[in-house]
Amino acid sequence: MKKLLLFSTLLIFACTEEEDLPVANPCLTDSSQIDTDGDGVYNDMDLFPFNDTEWADSDGDGVGDNLDLFPYNAFESKDSDGDGVGDNSDVFPFNHTETADSDGDGVGDNLDAFPSNASEYRDTDGDGVGDNSDVFPYDCFGTIDTDGDGVCDNIDAFPNNSFESNDLDGDGVGDNADAFPNDASETHDTDGDGVGDNLDVFHLNAFEHLDSDGDGVGDNTDAFPNNASETNDSDGDGVGDNLDACQNT
Repeated sequence: MKKLLLFSTLLIFACTEEEDLPVANPCLTDSSQIDTDGDGVYNDMDLFPFNDTEWADSDGDGVGDNLDLFPYNAFESKDSDGDGVGDNSDVFPFNHTETADSDGDGVGDNLDAFPSNASEYRDTDGDGVGDNSDVFPYDCFGTIDTDGDGVCDNIDAFPNNSFESNDLDGDGVGDNADAFPNDASETHDTDGDGVGDNLDVFHLNAFEHLDSDGDGVGDNTDAFPNNASETNDSDGDGVGDNLDACQNT
C-alpha cells in the first residue's frame, strides 16, 4: 500500500512538471493536447502531424506553407529557377531569364525579337524584318531582293531586272547594258568605234563618226572635211575633184 501511494505521488509530480511543454505528454489522454511530431502545434490543428517542419497548408495544395513558395496559390508550390514565377506557369522553369513563349516557337519572349510570330525570333541587322524572311539578315538597309540578283531592292536601281542594279550616270540605262556608264548623254555604240551613237554621225560605220562639213561624207574619208562642196582629191593636188578641171594631173 505504501509503495502504491509513493508511485502515484511521483506520477502526479511528473505530470505537473511537464504540463507546460508543447510536446506529446504520455500523461495526457485528451487527443487535442497531443503533439506527435513535437513541432509545438497540437495534432488537431497540425495538418502534418508527423512532420515537425510543417503544420499549415494555406492554399490546400498538399504542400506545407514552409516548403511552399506560393503558400496562397493552390496551383504553384515551386520556383526552380527563382524568377518569381511558379514552375507550373513558367514555360522555362529552369531558366530565370524567361517565363513565357507567346508564339510557341521555343524561344522565350524576352529573347524573341518577334514574340508573337512563330516563324521569326531574331533580327540580326535590326531592320525590323526577321532573319528568316530577310534576304539580307546582316544588312540593315535591305530586306528584299525581288529580282534575285543579290542586290537588295533598297539600293537596286533596277529591282525587277536581275541583269542590272546600278545606273551611275542616271540615264535610265543600267551600267551593264550602257556602253558609256559614266556618260549620261550616251548609252550605245552600235559600230563599236568608241563613239556613242548620239554623237556618232555614222553609228553603223566603225571607220567614221564625224562629218564636220555636213556633206554626208565622214571626215576620215573626206579629203576636204571642212568643205561641204568637196570630198575627193583624186590626183592629190590639193584641189577637190569638183573644182579641179584636171583631176588626173
